Amino acid sequence: MVSVREGPRARLHDLFDYWAREQPADAFVVAGGRSLSYADAARLAEQVGKPARGRGLRQRKQGGGPRQNADWYLLLNLAAAKAGLALLLINWRLAPREWVAI
Repeated sequence: MVSVREGPRARLHDLFDYWAREQPADAFVVAGGRSLSYADAARLAEQVGKPARGRGLRQRKQGGGPRQNADWYLLLNLAAAKAGLALLLINWRLAPREWVAI
């Protein structure tokens, strides 16, 4: 049996990785009339997360930008976590001076 990393060092994507291995065909997310399996989500998270590191994004660095709500944010957050990054999404309705303050 494959176990999930436990304790104070357990990470959100450890649980995701567990289910991607154990139940790859199960639905990871269903939104907007579409479904994404754990296997497909794992593949996409790797495709999105790896290039982020190559673009100068590193752990403990800050970055973000204005975005509208989207059903794929869950996958984007997962990709960031797997790359060791924290995702900061800023409300797109804020004024530019408010973006700077954040």
